[in-house]
Order: sequence, then structure tokens, then C-alpha cells
Amino acid sequence: MYLLGHLGVGLLAFAPLAYHLCRTGRDRLACIGTATVLLLASSPDVDMYVPGIAHRGITHTVWAALLVGALLAFLGWRLHTDDSGQERAAGFASLLGITSVGSHLLGDVLTPMGIRPFAPLVETEYTLSLVAARNPEANLLLLVAGVLSVSPSFGRVWARAGYPLPSWPVRLPGGRADVASSGPDPVSEDRAPSTRQRLRDDDSP
Repeated sequence: MYLLGHLGVGLLAFAPLAYHLCRTGRDRLACIGTATVLLLASSPDVDMYVPGIAHRGITHTVWAALLVGALLAFLGWRLHTDDSGQERAAGFASLLGITSVGSHLLGDVLTPMGIRPFAPLVETEYTLSLVAARNPEANLLLLVAGVLSVSPSFGRVWARAGYPLPSWPVRLPGGRADVASSGPDPVSEDRAPSTRQRLRDDDSP
């Protein structure tokens, strides 16, 4: 696939982890992970700019994914200042590296050219031959699917940051129009009885 397609597959691969992180309140890690995946999703294609390295060769293997994962693990371990959390930081960084490169391999498996993910140990070529890498519609479709897959997760982040979520008009029974929102429905002060008023109502016979 081309750049847009690889970005989309990368987001699709990271979406479950992003959802888990946002659901458990670790928004910062979700944002860091998304940025890392987007940055590295096309990193295996560096072979197109390095003389002597065949395209879809060694950079398109599981060994490259493990190497990038190991490099990010070391970087995460070094940058994390809290000794008690260095192992978790290294593990998370490693997972990001493997996911980024692994998603690139998945994207290229869709094309007729395929990849040899276990070369040079095993020269078997894997391909689903579903769509040409240069197909603009397929690349755009993958990107849209990737963005949609992480949208629910970052909707939580947006709401927790204090920004209103999009609202849309809906038709209620009886033909009355109202506005539905995907966020919480705050009660305005003029409609909510005050504490003093509630106490007065409770004391009344």
C-alpha cells in the first residue's frame, strides 16, 4: 500500500489498545501511541531510499518489527525517570514498535506483490492479492476506516478535556424536534432547583 493506506492500517491495528487506554483514563499514553504508530507506519519503506536494499526485503520482515520494538523499548526505558515504571514503559514502547511495523506488513500482504515476512530463514511469500498498492480508492478507504476506528476512543479524550461533543437534531414522537448529544446533558441552573428550595419543599406539609 501507499502512505495513506499504511496510516489507516496502523490506526486499525492500534485502535483496540487506544480504546483500552482511553477507557481506563490513560489519555496521554493513547495520544503518544497514536502519534508513534502514525510516525512509524511507513518506516519499512525506507528501503526505497537506501541503495543496496531490495524493496520489501529485510525491512518487511518480522525481524525488522522485533528490531524496531527492541529499539523503542530501550528508548522508553532510558527516558522513563521512575525506576519502578521502567519495565512497563519499555514494554509499552516495544509494543508500539512491533504494532507499527507489523501493521505495515499487514497492509502489504493485501497487494499482489506480497511479502516474505520470515526471510531469509523461510522464503515463502505471503499475499492475499486483493488490491494493487497504488489503488487510490483502497488507500483512502483504509485511511477512513483507521480514523473511524480510533474516533470513539478520542471522543472520550475530547469530552474529558471539557469540550462539548457534536450534537445533532433528532425527531421525537409527536413531531417535536430536539437536540441529542453524544456527551453528558448538563442541567442548567434555571431548571435545577436549588438546595434551599429542595429543603423548603421537604419541610412543607
